Amino acid sequence: DTPPSALELVPDLDPAFARALERALSRRPEARFASVGDLIDALADYQSTRIALELAAGWPQEGTQP
Repeated sequence: DTPPSALELVPDLDPAFARALERALSRRPEARFASVGDLIDALADYQSTRIALELAAGWPQEGTQP
């Protein structure tokens, strides 16, 4: 029985974050990150890309929380 994907459970979840989450939670050990460091690297890459895209789009706007 295949569990629902992260995007099925949270449709507005960022697809890149969902992929990292699903890889970390994979039932197949060989599909998971090889180490916690690899997971941290994937999340850091996601965060850096997200921040760069938000800054390019003019976020955060004045008076909003980052």
